[in-house]
Amino acid sequence: MIGRNFNDLPVTFEIDDGVSLSCEAEESGEPHLPRVFLSIVRQCALTKKAMLFFSELEQGKLHDDFHDEIGVPYNTLFGEVVDQDGTIAENHVLPWEAVPNSAKNMIREAGKQAFMTAHDFVSSLRWVQGQRLRWNCLSSKAAEWSIDGATWHPTPVDIQIDIEKVEPWDLDQETLALSARLMREGTLEPLAHELLREAFQLLEIAPRSALQVGTTALEIATKHYIGFLSKESHAVLSEMQSPPIEKLINEVIPKIWEIQGIAAESPPFPLESDS
Repeated sequence: MIGRNFNDLPVTFEIDDGVSLSCEAEESGEPHLPRVFLSIVRQCALTKKAMLFFSELEQGKLHDDFHDEIGVPYNTLFGEVVDQDGTIAENHVLPWEAVPNSAKNMIREAGKQAFMTAHDFVSSLRWVQGQRLRWNCLSSKAAEWSIDGATWHPTPVDIQIDIEKVEPWDLDQETLALSARLMREGTLEPLAHELLREAFQLLEIAPRSALQVGTTALEIATKHYIGFLSKESHAVLSEMQSPPIEKLINEVIPKIWEIQGIAAESPPFPLESDS
């Protein structure tokens, strides 16, 4: 993603036990607007078989226990990748098809968890800045693995992460720290915001579906705002058939403002952490 206010980078946040998130920048080709990358580091508990696999893989070999499962020598269209002794050809990454099932399951789960961490952080970041990104804004991802946390190796699967280009993001430490804090507290992007992004994503390929999803987002957001203004009104709405959305916006909300002595010119809104 493209960012501004990037002088605080690189920064790292502890998101959870054994999970950290780092933001760093590099030149993007646009003056004063660097490209920013997220790195998720997650500690994983390995099974005995997975530990055997990664320990030998670090030495450029496929452990003997997996020779029969994979079938060595292992060849691809580019030639021999793993020889009869299990040695992986120099400058080659073990193909995904040659990864034992025990390791594949661990890699899939770790990749899924890392992707969701990145997704939740970017969702929080775009939410607190009002960025108009589609719901699934992570288009690709890359992964590495390490046994000691010092030496890193490419994971045998192609997973790179990029974010579609939009307006520059605020990437000062205060903004990034707010997003990290919201994640730690379990405060994620509100459902109405997510649905609205889905609606924008559907707009070109399924406009009628986009309208329906967008309308649902508006209804959820309106009821949430009424709940913010008056818990009693929200409870009544939850137990009865909802009035038309226009009535809620044009009549119910102004009436609550009037009862509570709130000026329509400066209505209150939930704090980010309460939205």
